[in-house]
Amino acid sequence: MSGTNRAFTLISEEETPAAPQQTDALAKANTQILMLALTALSKRALTAITNLFTLGLVASAWWLWNRVLPDPTPMQLIGLGGYAAFCLLIDIVRRR
Repeated sequence: MSGTNRAFTLISEEETPAAPQQTDALAKANTQILMLALTALSKRALTAITNLFTLGLVASAWWLWNRVLPDPTPMQLIGLGGYAAFCLLIDIVRRR
């Protein structure tokens, strides 16, 4: 072709000195991306925990009603109503 002798070099053999400013900027950008990802993950985990809390309230109320309703006394029914109101109040306050 042109008669010039072309030399092939491996990419890993090429020396490209990284500027300190460029390295610092990349480190800062990586840190920001990592913090953003961790924030999103923690918010999702918190949402899952609050849903588990609601599930626990419902399960505890169901367990109490299942134990008391076959042969209730008036005081047990009043206690179940109070517990139900308490659970509802906690759930309403927690969701605000």
